[in-house]
Amino acid sequence: MLLVDIQNNSIILHIDSILARLVKKENKGPLEIKVGTKSVLICMCGLSSNQPFCDDSHKKTADEENNKTYAYEKEGDRIEVKNWEVVY
Repeated sequence: MLLVDIQNNSIILHIDSILARLVKKENKGPLEIKVGTKSVLICMCGLSSNQPFCDDSHKKTADEENNKTYAYEKEGDRIEVKNWEVVY
């Protein structure tokens, strides 16, 4: 599967460099759940490698601009995605 820039007809990302499921996430921090006297942080950004728990990967999203779409590679590199569609 590929992400293709439909305006320029060019490949943005190959599926082997990103997750197979594209999910729009807007949260830039974890959800804190208190269990008795302990707190558990649940990943809300979708980038944690320790799902469902937060591993601070959300810090990569701190400077994301609103109303833009980004894809993150496995290595953590961020790419802004514009005019895209999925091609199987």
